[in-house]
Amino acid sequence: MVFYDGWKLSACILLSLFLQIFLVVAGSFRRLASRRWIVKIIWFAYLLAEFVAVFGLGLIVSRQSLLYNDYKDDIVQVRCMVHGVSDSCKDDHILMYWATFLLVHLGGPDTITAFATEDNELWLRNLFYLSSKCIAVAYAIYQSVETNYRVEVPILLLFLYGIIKCTERTCALYYGSAKSFRNSMLSKSNLGVNDFSKKEDTLLIKMNGEALFNIEVLQCASVFFMTFKGLVVDLSVGIHDLNQSRDFFLQRSSQDAFRLVEVELNYLYDVLFTKIPVLHSKLGLCGRTLSFMAVVSSLVVFYCDFGVKVVNYKIDLVLTYILYFGAIVLEVIAFYMLLFCDWTVVKLRLLSDANPNHKSWKDKFLDCILSVNNTRSAFYNSFLRLIGDRNHQRPNLLIEDFCM
Repeated sequence: MVFYDGWKLSACILLSLFLQIFLVVAGSFRRLASRRWIVKIIWFAYLLAEFVAVFGLGLIVSRQSLLYNDYKDDIVQVRCMVHGVSDSCKDDHILMYWATFLLVHLGGPDTITAFATEDNELWLRNLFYLSSKCIAVAYAIYQSVETNYRVEVPILLLFLYGIIKCTERTCALYYGSAKSFRNSMLSKSNLGVNDFSKKEDTLLIKMNGEALFNIEVLQCASVFFMTFKGLVVDLSVGIHDLNQSRDFFLQRSSQDAFRLVEVELNYLYDVLFTKIPVLHSKLGLCGRTLSFMAVVSSLVVFYCDFGVKVVNYKIDLVLTYILYFGAIVLEVIAFYMLLFCDWTVVKLRLLSDANPNHKSWKDKFLDCILSVNNTRSAFYNSFLRLIGDRNHQRPNLLIEDFCM
């Protein structure tokens, strides 16, 4: 590998991984930050992450194309067939691992899929954009197979991992678009579905005048969010729902009312700018499980293939392991954030399932989630005050904004 090209590519790989880690953490701060310089840093990292990944992919694909053309011209064909596959070809073959990891990075972290609502409206363009990158990587893998006379299973597993991540991002952008909001509300209206079920209606009436517990704030906010999210796209709301919500809020204290509105806005933020709605669906959970299994299996097979063998450029092997462990760590962090999230609480304990006289394992687990997130929220508040963002202060809520 030419030293300059290798240095340039290695820098892109490491910078891309660093930006992914930064966005996973910074995405949680974005909804809280009031200082413009903090938002600008996150915005710059968001744009730079995509640029670096695409630039690195371009370097890899162009290098693989040159190698493939040399192979067609019989320049390296004899060298690669002397002992089956030479070390030099193996070193060039490692580039395909890097290409698939960069494809994964293009899928973006769970905490920030869009920076503005306009990004969601361009979901179709993003679909074609990411599809073109997947096709480019697939063609580079094909060229690599041609020059090495073998199909690498770890590369195929990583390619599947990258496709899943890109699909998640595209679906998240679509779910956050105005068209998706409108279609979801109109489909309920056409089916005659009332957003407040009879059981939820009764429970909301019983709660009138009572102080709300933390979990009840999440449950009620979820019900109101699903009812009134159509207002974001200028859809009307039924008179029954309006009267129900008005009567409910008139019986609340100002503190509980603001807590409910804040959590509703958190739900809206998650739908517009994160992957949470995608990951909490059945297909999303299956895709996330499959992607984690794919990257772990790929690492095991890669170690069996390259772990005990000597290659010309050991730095390339070390960098590949860094990408593997970085991807696994990011997946574990994403799972933690997905588990300790207000959407998880609502999924496990709907308002209509509330039973104050029964303490099941779900209730104990939900108490654990709330406790962990209270600790995490205190840490985030302290950190923001430490860096000079004192205007962000909000009441120390339950599970709060920090879930993703």
